[in-house]
Amino acid sequence: MYFRFCSALVLVVIISLAGAATEKRQLELRRLLSHQHYQLDVLVERQAALRVEAQRLGAPLRLLETLDQAQKAAAEAQPVAAPKSKSKAKTKRR
Repeated sequence: MYFRFCSALVLVVIISLAGAATEKRQLELRRLLSHQHYQLDVLVERQAALRVEAQRLGAPLRLLETLDQAQKAAAEAQPVAAPKSKSKAKTKRR
């Protein structure tokens, strides 16, 4: 009977130790997941800031390109003046 009591006690201790180990592992995984979520938020904010900066830095170049294209389009849209003929008008002499 003493053997049954000791084996039951050992079994309860082993189960409680296993439960404590699984809770510890679960807490560790939750911390890791929380840290990864934090890193993801930081990276998303950094990506947004870098995207805004890239757009800001690229804006003058795009503006110049559009101005150049507008000037080219305006130059092409202007009618080419035909050379004036040098015909002498006949005038009546008296």
